[in-house]
Amino acid sequence: MQLNIDGKIISIDDRRIGDINLVSHAHMDHAYAFYSNAREIFSSKKTEEIAKSYKKFEKNVSEPKIQSFNSGHILGGRQFLIENGERILYAGEILMEENLVAEKIQIPKDVDVVYVDSTYYNYKVSFPSREEVYSTLESFIANSLQYNQIVFVVYEIGKAQEVIKFLNTISIVPQVSERIARIAEAYSNFGIKLKYTLEESEVKVFGRKEAITERLKDKRSLLVALSGWALIFKLDCDYQFPLSDHADYNQINQFLDILKPKKVFFI
Repeated sequence: MQLNIDGKIISIDDRRIGDINLVSHAHMDHAYAFYSNAREIFSSKKTEEIAKSYKKFEKNVSEPKIQSFNSGHILGGRQFLIENGERILYAGEILMEENLVAEKIQIPKDVDVVYVDSTYYNYKVSFPSREEVYSTLESFIANSLQYNQIVFVVYEIGKAQEVIKFLNTISIVPQVSERIARIAEAYSNFGIKLKYTLEESEVKVFGRKEAITERLKDKRSLLVALSGWALIFKLDCDYQFPLSDHADYNQINQFLDILKPKKVFFI
């Protein structure tokens, strides 16, 4: 989105270049500015380094000069507070639950206008708690490994690192792709220690391309998708579990109840 503040165009997670360009987090559909001709780019240091580990870029990136707050979405994710007569919060993609590998969300005070992600803002969408999903996964892994190898199909930034961390808590060191390993190394530079291997293992954490390749190589492979979309659609996999780094309907309402803005725009 773009805002016109005192004649300057502020682009936030937008494909269009602004006078000032803010990147809320390292997912590629939000990090356009890193790979554009934009000059003034601002993001958290964590977002910059995680994005670089996924796809290299040569840009001068600075910490935001405006107020920013943890979004809870993925490591380094930020909300941006812009003041222009009104206090305008770009919340973007948030998570109210605590995540194993991301900072806890922060909620600012006295906000007039908020722009918040609406990916799962539907009263029918209510995710189980992370503890429930982790417990279900632990049982699933114990039962499935007797007969098959497990390939978790995940987004390579954020979700992959959370799944690695969860597996580590149940004494599993998964095999990962080289790209996921590079991103995990960036996480480790910020104190998130993850144990993984590039060698063969019965439990793997891959992006979709590597997961499909593995399935073709070994028919024993169970493709297991971990995504919020698992609650809504039948995904192209053997099993699916609703593990999301986005807020659901109830979480967004909880966020708005605490925030108490005068205006809400869903994006």
